[in-house]
Amino acid sequence: MTTLGLVGGFAVLAQSGFAVNGDMAKLTAITITLALVADFLLLPSLLIWLETRRKPMIKPVATATLAILLAGAAFTPRPASAETPEEKGLAIAVEADQRDLRFGDFTTNGEMVLRDK
Repeated sequence: MTTLGLVGGFAVLAQSGFAVNGDMAKLTAITITLALVADFLLLPSLLIWLETRRKPMIKPVATATLAILLAGAAFTPRPASAETPEEKGLAIAVEADQRDLRFGDFTTNGEMVLRDK
């Protein structure tokens, strides 16, 4: 149902008069449809293959617990560096000053030829 909803939404967006949005919507709808087809064709055979290779080494509860802990660790907020507005402004000014130092003076010689009366 999710795939049908997404493809329907992108099909509506594909009717946009703005070519960039329309083309992106068409490409996205096609990609989602192909992903659904691949799920239907490949997932059953993959599950059967994995079931034949499965060796009971870890209990399913331990695996689920480990997955929950890893997911929780991935989304744990990290401490941000505390920076006052003055320190941030100084850092921006120093960076802007350093960018100006990278460009040196240069000269070039050129010739302009006018070919029309």
